[in-house]
Amino acid sequence: MIANLPKSPVVTLGLFAAISAGLVTAVYLLTQVPIKSAEARWFQLRLAAVLLPDAADDNSLLTDRIRQLPAPADCERCWHDGQLLEQDGMIFTAGSPPIFAIPTASRRGYNGRIDVITGVGLAGEQQTPTIVAVEISRHRETPGIGDRIEADKTPWLTRFRNRTSTAGIDALSGATISALAVADAVDKALEFARANRDQLTAQAEP
Repeated sequence: MIANLPKSPVVTLGLFAAISAGLVTAVYLLTQVPIKSAEARWFQLRLAAVLLPDAADDNSLLTDRIRQLPAPADCERCWHDGQLLEQDGMIFTAGSPPIFAIPTASRRGYNGRIDVITGVGLAGEQQTPTIVAVEISRHRETPGIGDRIEADKTPWLTRFRNRTSTAGIDALSGATISALAVADAVDKALEFARANRDQLTAQAEP
């Protein structure tokens, strides 16, 4: 086989380059579906941890009890500041009184974008947007350092609970940039909830 290859070094290198490119493309295409599937599953688990923490591993409960609210382009009362939303404008809700899971993102992480799901409830007579839970749905922060923003690495995310703003929340020691990016994403969710308080309540009604 090798003996039959073209004698010209340029042609030979070109042939090998074409074969290598084809192999890389094939591997990329073969791995994309499993990767996307794993990412979707992880998002669902983080969503459940926000909305249904007692049922996070029960797929039937996730399907039956979590509702997706209309995206801005489809809703009768379109959201204000809809650009704050990620995941194609999807918001999710569950429970009574309802909790709203608002996916947002910050690009201020040490290694770029951090995706966050903030659970927001409307508390008291004033229906004040209040943080119920925060989960990280995607990031590329440094293992052992920035990835400590994850709920299963440290309890830092619990500091957001029952707060109406991120002001005064201590940064995560050793991962200040990552922590500030998370707070930035949570701020966006709270800003969205404040701007859309009436719409959220109306859309969450069965």
